[in-house]
Amino acid sequence: MRCPDCNKFVSYDEPQVEIQSVDIDGEGATVHVEVTVTLPCTDCNTELKSASIEAEASFEHTCKPKAERPPEQKPSPDYKDDDDQFEADDSGEAQGTSRLETKDRHGKQIKLARYMKTFYGFELDAEVKCLKCGEVFVVRLEGEEQASSFDEC
Repeated sequence: MRCPDCNKFVSYDEPQVEIQSVDIDGEGATVHVEVTVTLPCTDCNTELKSASIEAEASFEHTCKPKAERPPEQKPSPDYKDDDDQFEADDSGEAQGTSRLETKDRHGKQIKLARYMKTFYGFELDAEVKCLKCGEVFVVRLEGEEQASSFDEC
């Protein structure tokens, strides 16, 4: 792609990731995340392409009896039985990822790099807190898009 600032054909630098939202559904079994992945110019760091990627992950949690909980793990004082049981405690730090698809749809190795597909995405470890028992645990989220589906900035 040609960079509008340095007016050269350039490659992309490492993907930059910005978390837009981390939500837990009302039932408390799924974490939804929306992330913006931006591909900057290698030479001048101008944003060339970006995409909004959504991902979700399911989790299971059962509260331990009070006798088995560590002393620092305490339930939220504002929690009532009708309230949502989980909240996104910390959205964490998302890491940009990139990969090449080196096999075709039949499972054969692609020999020329020209025909390989490039995917950019993110990995995120989101912390979820159970308001009923106070336990904090990590849910892993991943998402990616093919480079050709990114929008030009």
